Amino acid sequence: MSAVLFLLSACELGTGDPEVAPRVPVEAPRTEQGPVVGLVGTMTGPGAQRGDDAFEGADLGVNVLNRSLPAQKEPFELVTLDDHGDPDTALALVERLAAERATVGVVYAGPPEALHRAEGALSEAGVPAILCFGDLPGAVRGAPSHLFQVSPPISWQAERLAAYILEDRAYRTTGVLMERSASGRVARRALQRALSEAGGRRAGWVGYRPGADNVAELLSRLRRRRTEALVVAGGPGLVERLEVGLEEMGALYRSTRAARIGSRAAEGRASPWRPQVMLFDLGLTPGVGLPPGTVAAESYARGAHYLPVPGFKRWRSAFVDWWGAVPYGWELRAYQAVGMIGWVAARSQSGDDLASSLEAARGARFGGMTATFSPLDHLAVEPGTVGLWVIPRPGIRVPERERLPGAMPWVPLSRTFDPAAPGRGAVRYLWRRPNGALPRFGVGTPRSDPVH
Repeated sequence: MSAVLFLLSACELGTGDPEVAPRVPVEAPRTEQGPVVGLVGTMTGPGAQRGDDAFEGADLGVNVLNRSLPAQKEPFELVTLDDHGDPDTALALVERLAAERATVGVVYAGPPEALHRAEGALSEAGVPAILCFGDLPGAVRGAPSHLFQVSPPISWQAERLAAYILEDRAYRTTGVLMERSASGRVARRALQRALSEAGGRRAGWVGYRPGADNVAELLSRLRRRRTEALVVAGGPGLVERLEVGLEEMGALYRSTRAARIGSRAAEGRASPWRPQVMLFDLGLTPGVGLPPGTVAAESYARGAHYLPVPGFKRWRSAFVDWWGAVPYGWELRAYQAVGMIGWVAARSQSGDDLASSLEAARGARFGGMTATFSPLDHLAVEPGTVGLWVIPRPGIRVPERERLPGAMPWVPLSRTFDPAAPGRGAVRYLWRRPNGALPRFGVGTPRSDPVH
């Protein structure tokens, strides 16, 4: 199978030598001796934003690796392959990279449901593949031995959303607007399970096909069900259409004390339909104008573009120097994945199984976050680092409000995070007290907050 090379605009910004790490994706190694980091991602078509972000993060990661190499070492090369969003193509490209002797690891930003099928090829080659978006099958209970994950597990996100729906907001009716895709189905099942385990009702759902134009119809069905919590399992494209659909229906959530709807109706009060929108991680995207009170499940790492954790500061400074722009997307995930590959390559000998060697990492720091692996734990994310982000309402205290860019108004909803989760090296930058009493950033209100 021939791969199509996807060219990004290659502005020669920043301070890097283009010979150290190419600023344009290449589809084959340029040397015969240097180690290769493969990137398989969706660079064109629906989902291309993931591929764009992954390339920018991985390209910077390879540049940083090469600048730390001894003079006698051959530099790493980034080989980028476009799967066009097709799972079968993505699988073939991962297998192709695994068959190359020079490949030391694969950064994966394609359809998540395809990656586990490459386990055989990766095992034979002894190289790891690291998932940047979505979930590995059985990710929380142990993944196939050559697959790792830097994205927050969908099940953890669903647990945070379910707890917020049932305990913080006491909503009675939940609806899911999901993409008709493998990822959308995984998210829906995870939320159903989390709601049931927390003692709540199962959520009704409606499905959206990417590229379709029926969001208004789907929202009307959810309105007839009196949906209070509207959970969206989809990426930026679906979120943009959702925003337009809700605005046209006059159904945007209001950041007032009258925000709740089902409970008011039970009291015999007329209340227009204005559901609170709740998103999984890929819905937390820049440039979307959803109203204050919208929440999204994500890890602390989503704030790497502004939170003052030293590792985040170094990361965004390097990104701005290299790309001439602030990283508002998911670029950090691919950067972390490259760091993991570089870490294990530096500690392994020829013939070693690099995935097995990566399982020995204990508290290794990649892009401002620490990761610990084992044969049964291939997740780079720690549970307590996953919580909810929120668009804050006007007037509520948000210490960093004046410094937030207009395109990214999201801040942590502090009560949904574990204060100790970032580790002893970072907790003091995010909390005034390690018990979570005084957050330095985000919305610090208790559950009685009528909007958040």
